[in-house]
Amino acid sequence: FDPAGGHLWSRAFGHAGVQYAKDLAPGWRTGPAFGGGLILEISLTTRLALMARGDWTTAQTAPDGTSWADTALITGGLAIY
Repeated sequence: FDPAGGHLWSRAFGHAGVQYAKDLAPGWRTGPAFGGGLILEISLTTRLALMARGDWTTAQTAPDGTSWADTALITGGLAIY
């Protein structure tokens, strides 16, 4: 989506994978994780942009699959291509 004639870009994304978490108890906890979000970019040059990303993820937190936890994250920075 390019509403500003080449300088402002918006993209949706999705992701899926496996989480690895270290608990207070000995050992690691693993389980599936799924999520997605939105990326906004303002092009400064052809290879440089200001970037903001909003992400939501849900991950399994119990080995039996009965408990899931959600997290949200907003990041920003400079993208170099």
